[in-house]
Amino acid sequence: MTDPQQQQTRCTMTVACEKCSTQFEATVHDMLGRRFLCTRVCDECQRKVEEEEKRRQQEEKRQQENSILGEQIPPLYRKTDRSRMDPKLLRIVDGFDLNSGQGLFISGDFGTQKTRACALLLERYCRVDYPIRMIQSTVLAKHVVEQFSDDEQTREKAQKTLLSCQRVYALLIDDLGKERATERFEIELFSLVEFRTSTLRPTLYTSNLKLADLLHKFSPENGGGIVRRITEFSQRINV
Repeated sequence: MTDPQQQQTRCTMTVACEKCSTQFEATVHDMLGRRFLCTRVCDECQRKVEEEEKRRQQEEKRQQENSILGEQIPPLYRKTDRSRMDPKLLRIVDGFDLNSGQGLFISGDFGTQKTRACALLLERYCRVDYPIRMIQSTVLAKHVVEQFSDDEQTREKAQKTLLSCQRVYALLIDDLGKERATERFEIELFSLVEFRTSTLRPTLYTSNLKLADLLHKFSPENGGGIVRRITEFSQRINV
């Protein structure tokens, strides 16, 4: 029995491009007496088609990224003017290794662009397809309480948020130290930081307090572990 592949031959013929009508040599397959054109589009038109598809995909990706950023980062921080940013912070943001698993802790007074810098860094993560999340420490503390709520909808929302904070690749905890540091919150925060550092998920922190001040804010039982993990697994800067 003859292999059909052995009955296939190739030749070329001059055809008109179906897009621009330019004459070009197209490869023709002759198989079992039937002829098949490999393409009806010239190389130049094919290149344009591929470039247009690439632009379409890039635009679709950009829109998806913008949608994610719009959900996670408040408009105030999304409209950051880089020309007005502290050059020191910009160098840190632009030079940060997104694949190291290392976190970033920025402390300083109100208005020192801490959150803006971390929001820019979150955007960098997002633009290379890493899942991101931003959460205020006060909101995090609220969800820690509400995960035990009697209201099913409230409880499920809180549990979903806490699980997302744990699993997302890049997490920003904004204004750490502003929350009411209850024992439950400290235990949950330690668990969150421990899981994220052990799985090399980068966590970004902003705080009006230096790490030494946070150590005194938290209880002796939990504060040391939290601060030690932030210290060991984060680049630290005070502005």
